[in-house]
Amino acid sequence: MNGAVEMTGGVVIVNGPTEQMNGALDYDAYFVISGGFLVAAGSSGMAQAPGDNSSQNSLLVNLSSALPAGTLVHIQNSSGNDLVTFSPTKQYQSISFSSAELVTGSSYTIYFGGSAEGTAVDGLYQDAAAAYSGGTEAATFSVSSAVTMLGQSARRR
Repeated sequence: MNGAVEMTGGVVIVNGPTEQMNGALDYDAYFVISGGFLVAAGSSGMAQAPGDNSSQNSLLVNLSSALPAGTLVHIQNSSGNDLVTFSPTKQYQSISFSSAELVTGSSYTIYFGGSAEGTAVDGLYQDAAAAYSGGTEAATFSVSSAVTMLGQSARRR
């Protein structure tokens, strides 16, 4: 049994598994997120996001094929402000992301690849001076529920 998770704050970064029988997040009972910043990269076979009963919104993206380690994932809002720029240390086919900046009714764009300036800590570019450029736009989406899912089938709780 993998149990339950309650996240109320802080920063969680997961460079998860590459085998499809595992997921970067793995819980059985529930995962409720009400605050903090979460980015988890891993395989898509058993990918999960925080649950529908969370008060903070989340995004789960499953890709049709794996991207190499170090391939940036970047999400920005409709005004062009960065929410996350992350460079996973392992190949990945799924991204789970949650932040207070994912606002219901707002639109966002996700990019893969490209480059970022600034300082990455554990693969996460947190520097206000970090500049992202050159990626490939993968999708534009709007947040309408606690969990927004993009791409291949996803496991939801």
